[in-house]
Amino acid sequence: MAFQDYSLIQAPMAGGLSTADVVAGASRAGALGSVGAGYLSGDAIMAAAEGVRAAGGDAFAINLFIPAERDATDAEWRAALKALSPCYRQSGVPVPDDFPPLPDFREQFEAMLEARPAVFSWTFGRLPKSMMAACRARGIALVGTATHRDEALALAGDGVDGIVLQGEEAGGHRGGADPQGEGQPLDALLSACRDIATPLIAAGGLMDGADVARVMAAGAATGQLGTAFLRCPEAGTAEGWRQALADAGPDATA
Repeated sequence: MAFQDYSLIQAPMAGGLSTADVVAGASRAGALGSVGAGYLSGDAIMAAAEGVRAAGGDAFAINLFIPAERDATDAEWRAALKALSPCYRQSGVPVPDDFPPLPDFREQFEAMLEARPAVFSWTFGRLPKSMMAACRARGIALVGTATHRDEALALAGDGVDGIVLQGEEAGGHRGGADPQGEGQPLDALLSACRDIATPLIAAGGLMDGADVARVMAAGAATGQLGTAFLRCPEAGTAEGWRQALADAGPDATA
């Protein structure tokens, strides 16, 4: 797949943000729309893909989370809840007793294969070779996420079709394999990886055409934008979040 043929990529945003209408709208406009399916069951992934196609979306991506190598310990969960508690209180939302587990990854992956998107993208790790082969057999292009050069080199060695280089300016989670690793500003990350032959997709703090032009001049095939889509009428963004983004103006990704 020639990622440079796309004007930009609408980032996969899980949790109901990247609705079928957002993904299809991006596709109809010449971008690559992406379904953020990390929290979806297999049946919900099939329904999402059907919704995108019903809304006029042609080529689009489905994104999933690579499972962690181990489950978090009770102490780690308690530490996470403690760290997040001020955010919940500030928002007037009750602090949960725990976090529900993610859907079964194998079920999600099999549903993605059946849905047969143009692109399968993922975050938080590397895809097993057997799963890569299953995608190849169905003509599905493969895109992994890297937050530093070593991760990008590993993905290139795996033979992916594109690498999302996620700078630390990204408005969402850090998508690399090592959650404890240090992030890099996008421009520095691009500079460190521009000699990698695999097409590079720049992500992190990009909000308009000038930003995309800048990263393409620095070696990216195209740019991936997430926050920029959150105020679209079609997005599943809560009203309070929409207002906060409007108030933030150019600093929205912060």
